[in-house]
Amino acid sequence: MKDKEHDSFLTAPEMAARFRISRLTVLKLENDLGFPKGAVFGRRRLKWRASEVLEWINERIAARAGGAPVDDPVAVRFLDAREVRKRVDLSRQTVWRLECDGDFPKAVTISKGRRVWIEAEIRDWINERFGVRRHGEGE
Repeated sequence: MKDKEHDSFLTAPEMAARFRISRLTVLKLENDLGFPKGAVFGRRRLKWRASEVLEWINERIAARAGGAPVDDPVAVRFLDAREVRKRVDLSRQTVWRLECDGDFPKAVTISKGRRVWIEAEIRDWINERFGVRRHGEGE
């Protein structure tokens, strides 16, 4: 892990864009699920240490079956259920069924009632499916 003196910081808009969680949700997570506390820069500017966010993300990923830890929180991007369904063009029930059968990436539970997927895993799943189709395997 990086030296905390040279650690990078994530702002609330970066957290919202990458992890699909609002500033309000982050504040709730800080109180309920041990999310790292934000540091105040200026009057209202909150920032979070990237290394602490990475550690929290890896704990959430490890909590699901078969989760591989990530190396860089800045490179990780989460997709919510709506975005996943849009990308894979499957219903919520089909995604859930495939996930239960182990044929779809597992969601990461980031708070009560809030599940997200790691964008790279969804992209890999799509590429794997199209690779099978292109090469004629599985027919």
